[in-house]
Amino acid sequence: MERTYQTYLDKIIEFNSDKSLIALRERYNEPSFFEIISKQRSETTFSAFLSWLLQGNSTMFGHNAPIMMLLDTLVRKCGEQKGAENLIDDGLKKNIVTRKMKMMSLKVDTEKAICELAEMAMYNGYFETSDMRKIVLGCQDRVDIYIEGDAVVNDEKKKIQIIIENKIDSKEGGAKVNKKFDLDEYTNASQTKRYYIGSHWKNDGVYQIYVYLTPHSLSSSDNIDEHFIRLSYQDILDDIITPLLNSSSLSNRSRFFLEEFSNELTFPSIEGSSVHPSIAKGTDFSQKITKLWENKYKDLITDTVIATSQTPIWFLEGTYYDYQPKKELLQLLIIKGYYDELEKKKWCVSKQNNQYKDELCGGYWYKSRSWYPLIEAYAKEKGIDVSQYSQEFATIDESVLDLLSSFWEENRRFLCALMDSLDSKCKQEIQCLLNTMSKRDNTKYLVFYDGCCCNPETDGERKPTGKAETVYTIVSKWAEVKSQSSSVVSLHDLNKTFPIKKVNAYYERAKCFKELFHPFKEDGKYYYDDGDARGKMVEGGWDFYPASKKHNIVTSDGEVTILKMWRKDDMEKFVKYAMELPEFVEKLEVIVAK
Repeated sequence: MERTYQTYLDKIIEFNSDKSLIALRERYNEPSFFEIISKQRSETTFSAFLSWLLQGNSTMFGHNAPIMMLLDTLVRKCGEQKGAENLIDDGLKKNIVTRKMKMMSLKVDTEKAICELAEMAMYNGYFETSDMRKIVLGCQDRVDIYIEGDAVVNDEKKKIQIIIENKIDSKEGGAKVNKKFDLDEYTNASQTKRYYIGSHWKNDGVYQIYVYLTPHSLSSSDNIDEHFIRLSYQDILDDIITPLLNSSSLSNRSRFFLEEFSNELTFPSIEGSSVHPSIAKGTDFSQKITKLWENKYKDLITDTVIATSQTPIWFLEGTYYDYQPKKELLQLLIIKGYYDELEKKKWCVSKQNNQYKDELCGGYWYKSRSWYPLIEAYAKEKGIDVSQYSQEFATIDESVLDLLSSFWEENRRFLCALMDSLDSKCKQEIQCLLNTMSKRDNTKYLVFYDGCCCNPETDGERKPTGKAETVYTIVSKWAEVKSQSSSVVSLHDLNKTFPIKKVNAYYERAKCFKELFHPFKEDGKYYYDDGDARGKMVEGGWDFYPASKKHNIVTSDGEVTILKMWRKDDMEKFVKYAMELPEFVEKLEVIVAK
């Protein structure tokens, strides 16, 4: 796609009027109930909601009660999960799916103490020693969701217990060392193993089912106890919530909460500057979104995220990265059969550091800084694109950047949902964009000095600017005011008045640039010490404005440019610091543009 203002303008108009996106736009333009109460992705809130769902509606739907739908799903998962075939008794499975099992009572608790369950399990085989009983009865562990009911199974009264460990963004907890008692079997066990030890009954009259509930996005490689059935929120959505929403007998109140919970599961959570992937997928439109992405809007949305992000994006063989992809590049060269040539031409490190081919990307090779420029040059020689995509936007017309930035600001929720709804292949290619786009703070400011606005004028109106341009506006005004009362300021004056340690923690922590202001260079190439013991210098042009002279400050030492990376906290610190300077006291005012 041609990167001109008119091209982007036409594409945004097409995007806005696309009938295929209207339903998705309406669904995600407004925050969910869980966002409104600031409880998105909250494990305790989700546990409480599931408690309401499984218990509150148990009598309304008869055979299709949520608890029975949950049991159906657990029976299915037992068949799918390797080694889980016997985690539910075969006779109980048959009674569940045929609905011969009759639930007589049901109680659902959250944060149920393990010590209470242990006290109930008097015949637990793990309590053969009095010391073990003391430890378990005195432990602080709690089960996220505990379900207990009486049921008739094969004309016999049985007790059914379901112990659910609920995970959203956390993983399986490790051992909790008990200083008073030193028994490896419990105190050194993992979280789910402790739950099993502390609640397991050795009694024929009790059926116990252990469940590990996680978002679909979490890895299934967690080292959980073998007695737990793995269950995802995708299963909850597909097997319980969606069927309930299709029921005509659902009350308006119940429908509202189920729809809001469904939206919460399928929408990527936005908390401040962070964007988290959705917990489950709304499969009804995922395929449609992927098709639209590939055929129409990939370039527009990708360019929008890159142009408005403050993180460099690298593009390698159809995939975007928010870091310099050394490991991936080496893997690619090996896969493409260039390993032998690399070795012959000594593009990599010396022979003594050689590893087997399948170990190259996990060892010293890709970590060595010295060989990467050679590898990069060799990749280009072979026609592999390793260009830094974001650099193409460094010199692009500012009107285009402003257009894409405005498009992002007004459609952030919608674009997050759209990108998150892509199928796994497309989403994998742009995963770093989902991570990176949240780092952009689009707050804009107006700068006033002695009651007069200092921002640039466009079409007769003062234009609000982002953090970096606002800093430049303040510094330029300071240099102008200072020059009126004395001689033209110098580069030293600027760095002395605005020391990097006091106003920009990002660069101060990075320790790459020692000063905020640097002599302007026509070629746009600036270098900093990369911290290597040998004092190697690395190009850092991205940290400065393009060589357009638009953001330069005239000093007695010539034109000077300024570092452009400013985070929100640093911006606030800088403004507070500037307002206390003698030239600005009671005269400088910086307000957030609405």
